[in-house]
Amino acid sequence: KTYVNHRLSHLSFVLAQSLFLCVLIISFLVILKLFRLQYIDHLICVSKMLDSANTRIAGLLHDIVEDISNFTLDDLRALGFSNDIVEIVRIVTKDKTRKKSYHDWITEIIETNNLDAVKVKYADIMDHLNLERLNRLDEEKRCYFVKKYQEEALRLEKVLITT
Repeated sequence: KTYVNHRLSHLSFVLAQSLFLCVLIISFLVILKLFRLQYIDHLICVSKMLDSANTRIAGLLHDIVEDISNFTLDDLRALGFSNDIVEIVRIVTKDKTRKKSYHDWITEIIETNNLDAVKVKYADIMDHLNLERLNRLDEEKRCYFVKKYQEEALRLEKVLITT
């Protein structure tokens, strides 16, 4: 019983530490994005759609490597995030040096067979397709996002349903 209590206490501490680090990083991102609340809202919405501690934390961090120049996956490891969380972030981070279509990139995510990464990317796309969010955009951008994300959301959803 003492061992179980100790493990639960440790797990709670690790989760609290990870969430604290997420808040710090996101605060920094908000400052970098000049207080664009839509940016932070997106990260929070993605995280809220997910069902486990690892996916929720990865949902909060899913854009970090793309959005902060010179910030790397090793930086996430150095901050104490678990290998599982870093791996999810790695999978859902688009490598801008590789010229792949969005469709091919989603295919790569699916082919990793990492269900948590598929969940995070699906939540990311679903937030991009959120009507409230889309209605803030002009018609041209709205059409662009729907065209870009709708088919890929269906592909990811199919993976989630069949596993």
